[in-house]
Amino acid sequence: MSHCCKEPCLIFGSQCSSGWYWGPLTATQAKQVLNKAPEGIFLLRDISYQGYLLTLSVKTSLGPTHLHIEHGTGMFGFDSVIVAWPRMRRVEGAVDLVQHYALTYKLLVS
Repeated sequence: MSHCCKEPCLIFGSQCSSGWYWGPLTATQAKQVLNKAPEGIFLLRDISYQGYLLTLSVKTSLGPTHLHIEHGTGMFGFDSVIVAWPRMRRVEGAVDLVQHYALTYKLLVS
């Protein structure tokens, strides 16, 4: 995964200097940004959907998709069905979560 560039930011106490946190952006706006981007580009954005704080929007081979990020018991993780939840990685910071999966993707495609 790559990232879309924007201003550096501070998110939930972590410095996000890589530029992929876009703040308040709607799903429609994220889709407009990602439609023009190559596959693998992503951005992290605020979400107003109840129960979630953030969404990772990613350009896939099928087009942009949006993954909700949950926060509970002091940990961040991607929303998933109950069956997969125990296997989903949970970390202390949203930035750490995104960086983990970005690195995992990079290792898989190299």
